[in-house]
Amino acid sequence: MTDPVAKPPPIAAVPTSIGLLVGWSPSGPTDRALRVSSLVDYERNFGALDSRSLLGHAIRHFFDNGGKQAYALRVAGAAGAAIGPADAAVLTALQAAFAAGGPADRIDIFNLLCVPGLTDVDATVMLQAYVAPRRAFLIPDCGAN
Repeated sequence: MTDPVAKPPPIAAVPTSIGLLVGWSPSGPTDRALRVSSLVDYERNFGALDSRSLLGHAIRHFFDNGGKQAYALRVAGAAGAAIGPADAAVLTALQAAFAAGGPADRIDIFNLLCVPGLTDVDATVMLQAYVAPRRAFLIPDCGAN
């Protein structure tokens, strides 16, 4: 006997934990995000962990806590200079990285966006507007206050 009601085909599963981690690192491209599959992979492309950079430490924690797939996107000041998440230059760098056709737009899919240490309200609002239509989560860093 056959079921008279046809069942719809199953929905294909998609990954739900692809991270996009953004910040300054000692080296690496600023014109594209790179897929990384481990801390070693990150260090090969962006340099060793650096006390001035929260990005490398966030990547380490992502993989230490079971993350499997991530993109790292380096933002930098003028001439590649170090910028911290509280520096005025970081908003400009983030606006360029998340502009239409920018490095973040060229990533097929990500579900989690994290900019370690970022507490700037304007940047957070901009990033929230970016992730909402993509059905991704922004993981904010609420800071001490």
